[in-house]
Amino acid sequence: MGLFWSMQPSPGQSLGQRLDTENVTTPHLVDISVHEGHVDVMGEDTLPRLALTCVEWWYMADGVKRMPVKEGLIRGTLFLPPGPGKFPGVLDMYGVLGGLTERRAALLASRGFAALALAYFNYDDLPKDVTDIDLDYFEEATDWLLRQPSVLGPGVGALGISKGGEIALAMAVHLDKVAAVISISSPTVIATAPLPYKDSLLPAAQ
Repeated sequence: MGLFWSMQPSPGQSLGQRLDTENVTTPHLVDISVHEGHVDVMGEDTLPRLALTCVEWWYMADGVKRMPVKEGLIRGTLFLPPGPGKFPGVLDMYGVLGGLTERRAALLASRGFAALALAYFNYDDLPKDVTDIDLDYFEEATDWLLRQPSVLGPGVGALGISKGGEIALAMAVHLDKVAAVISISSPTVIATAPLPYKDSLLPAAQ
C-alpha cells in the first residue's frame, strides 16, 4: 500500500494527522483520479479529469473474527484469522492517550496472528490515569490470551508504541510467557512513574 504510506500533507494541512479509523469493520474509501497534464500541488485542481476510481482500504480480511473482550479485569478486542488455528498470539498496545485502538490488531489478524487489542487505561472501567496501571494487568492479559483455543503457545508476542512499547519491554523482562517484543518509538526504561508488580514496585528511571 505504498500509495498511502508515502503520502505527504497537502499545503496548509495540519501536520501530525493520521489516516485513521474508529471502525475497523468498514473500509476507508479513497478516490484516485488521473488528470490531463501536470497538477501543481500548490494550485487549484482545474485540469480535465481523465479517469476516477474509488479504492476500498480494508483493515479486516474476509473471515477475520472480531470479539470484544471483558473477562476479569481484561478489556479489549480479540481478532482471530479465518480457520481453526492455532495462531501465534500478540498483545497490541498503544500509548499515552489511552482508550482502545483496534486497527493494528485487525491488520495482524488479517496476516495470520491472533491479536488482542488491549486497552489499559482511560477506557470502560479501567484506571483513568496512566500512572495507576500495574504489570499484573498485563500478566493477566497474557495468560488469558494463551488460554484461548485458537492461540498457539507456549508464549506470545507483545507489540506496543510509545507507552505501550515501554510496557511491552517491561513484560519481556518480567513475564516468562512473553516470547517476543516489538517496541515502537518508546523509552527503553520504565518512565513517568514506577510500575507496580505483585508485591514490588519497578522503579522509574531518574
